Amino acid sequence: MAIPETQLDTWSHQGAVTQSKDTYATVKRALESERASYTCRDFEVFLQGSYGNDTNVYAESDVDVVIRLDATFYYCLDDLNPVEQAAFQRAHPGGATYTHAQFKAHVVAALETAFPRAVTPGNKAVKIAAAGNRRNADVVAAAQYRRYYTFPSASGATYAEGICFFLTDGTQIVNYPRQHSANCTAKHQATNEWFKPTVRILKNIRRAMVDAGLIVLEFRRDLVGKRVDRSQQVRLRQRAVRPLWKLAGDMAERQLRSVHERLRWLLEGLVVTGRPLSANSRHQLVSLQGDGQAPAARKIAAEWAADSALAAVGAELAQRFA
Repeated sequence: MAIPETQLDTWSHQGAVTQSKDTYATVKRALESERASYTCRDFEVFLQGSYGNDTNVYAESDVDVVIRLDATFYYCLDDLNPVEQAAFQRAHPGGATYTHAQFKAHVVAALETAFPRAVTPGNKAVKIAAAGNRRNADVVAAAQYRRYYTFPSASGATYAEGICFFLTDGTQIVNYPRQHSANCTAKHQATNEWFKPTVRILKNIRRAMVDAGLIVLEFRRDLVGKRVDRSQQVRLRQRAVRPLWKLAGDMAERQLRSVHERLRWLLEGLVVTGRPLSANSRHQLVSLQGDGQAPAARKIAAEWAADSALAAVGAELAQRFA
């Protein structure tokens, strides 16, 4: 089925600009509060992610914000020769007195003061739940990161400046959001400003295909209790979505989309983990029953129960809709 040009035009538009802008302003104001414990230190607040790069669509709800500590920096000296590395060590003896861990704790405290009961510290970002006109926001508390290319002296050094932060297990994550944004803008300008609208169209097409049950999103590793290789994930996704194709001839597109949307929790996590249904999953089942889609769900459950890789999930789903 062809996609009308009017639909492509709609999909090319940036989503929720005003609401995202207001959300960023609110979060930025909270991070720059004079009452924050880090206010006497050098830091900077800026955007990253799809909204910051003008590639966000309406289906994306998060506003990604970085607060970068500049009073402390982490570094990589791999590109320096031994003489330059020695010069760096002489210029920067000792370690930092204010660490990333302390900074993140102070950022969390500042956000909890500004947004009571809406803040959840995560492994990578601090999540702020949406409320009223405020959209969901992810705040990354990071420190300045420098990848040195030369170090003839402290004043003559050359380096790429990025950000870094640490996971709860101590793993260091390095990123260069400003270079990424600059590259996006350069490509946008080099393509007669078609690049960013095209990215938005492709994002919306992917979302539409997921909603129609044509593809399944990548399994979330944070939901997986054990590591599963990518090829196994692909096979499980293909097998899990097969019953939806069989139902496609018997159901209206709207019904098929509704059933698939409600059962996505199975496709994203439960298929791999075999865990019992969560409270949210049970709520989705009740909601699905209330919409009169139980017969379709029973058909899917029967297909999954007959598949050895999906048997546990199918059996539990069948029991719920018995």
